Amino acid sequence: MPSTTGSYPTTSSYPTSRSYPTTSSYPTSRSYPTTSSYPTSRSYPTTSSYPTSRSYPTTSTGTTAPTVTGVSVCLRYLTDCRSVQPFFRLGSASSYSLYLDLQDNYNYILRLNSENPLTFQPNKMFGAPTTKLWTSLCLTVDNRKKVAQVFSGSKMSIRKLMPAQLFWSGEPVIEFSSFDGQLTDVQVWDYPITYKDVLSYTERDHYRQRGSVITWSSINYSLRGNALLEDSF
Repeated sequence: MPSTTGSYPTTSSYPTSRSYPTTSSYPTSRSYPTTSSYPTSRSYPTTSSYPTSRSYPTTSTGTTAPTVTGVSVCLRYLTDCRSVQPFFRLGSASSYSLYLDLQDNYNYILRLNSENPLTFQPNKMFGAPTTKLWTSLCLTVDNRKKVAQVFSGSKMSIRKLMPAQLFWSGEPVIEFSSFDGQLTDVQVWDYPITYKDVLSYTERDHYRQRGSVITWSSINYSLRGNALLEDSF
């Protein structure tokens, strides 16, 4: 007698679930390099190829100096002489264009390019009265305004119109061949310094600024005359 129940395999010949790979053959996210092939910022040198300040050698090289807007000379001195002619002269090794004389221990005579001299009397109070050992002297010449002025200690002269502008050719040289006494802290600029700078020089024993063309801290000199150069004061 036929069986009342059919006979089937206990498991299906077909899988109950389809099998797929657990990871896709394609990446789930795109991969990019962590750094760009281009820099994120431009790179420039930290220093300029041009100097930030003009540099002039302290000794003559035979070259022509640049056109100047004027000149300033500051120095300190001690002397027993009432008159010194010239107190100093300024220019180049081959030609001097500025002369400053001391007369009667009070008046200063300025001559520019062989023009008529100007007399300066520093008798106007400029700073606080001082009893310093050294006499501080500053001369400023302004080519643009064509004026000059002298400062001595705590006093100043009036400004005076110049008969001509100052000029020189070659590296600046200052000479004290006729001066008999002691000198220190000689500074020369190729422009007129301000009243504030003059006051700072005359009221302080140690001046921190440096002349733009001649400075006492690196001065080169040759001995001539009776001027005694003092390193400290």
